[in-house]
Amino acid sequence: MASNEEGDVIFLVCTNPNSIEEPIAEDEIYISTAETSSWDLPTILSHRIVKVQSNRNRLIQHSSYFHSLLCGNFRKSCHGSISIQWNLEAFINILKFIYGCPLDVTPQNFIPLYEGALFFGVDTLLLKSNDFIPELCTMYLARNFMWAMSCNSYGNLPYNMLIACTRHPELTVDSEKHLSDALLVWLAANPELSECSSCLEDDCTDVLKQVRSRLAMVL
Repeated sequence: MASNEEGDVIFLVCTNPNSIEEPIAEDEIYISTAETSSWDLPTILSHRIVKVQSNRNRLIQHSSYFHSLLCGNFRKSCHGSISIQWNLEAFINILKFIYGCPLDVTPQNFIPLYEGALFFGVDTLLLKSNDFIPELCTMYLARNFMWAMSCNSYGNLPYNMLIACTRHPELTVDSEKHLSDALLVWLAANPELSECSSCLEDDCTDVLKQVRSRLAMVL
């Protein structure tokens, strides 16, 4: 939910850097962080300039960038507005996150959100993004599993990532045989795991059963 904390108000004047001039219905839009839950992103992004009335204290608490600007000896700390030139969609989503709205990190928005979190020093968003990295790697590997099998480094995949990848809903393989061969190749490259408990065999058997079911549905 949006923050209702009291505190000094400051305006963030947001624009896209190097934006291409396009015909738009209105040049500016005014929004408030007191109403983040009702922000309509497509409408906001249809404007060239977005002026955001923000709670100064919340920005200071959750962003090292704004903490430096608003608490230090910089001239901007005495001003009632700050100019922000950044990817508008990413920055608006970062603001929503700072003011308490849930934010889903996806493969599509991961890079701009991560860049923004680094630049503006939003540690909580960095932690959330870092947690997503293993999931992103697993999804990429699952989508490109046939290619990964042919790589020299395939045998170096961590066991947990391999199993997570083979269980991923976006796993792409040509056949059950290709997957079983891939598991055998990985086991041959990691002989020390052959002496592990029956969990390894159970995992591989379960994976092959899942793939067999998916292939049967496709056929």
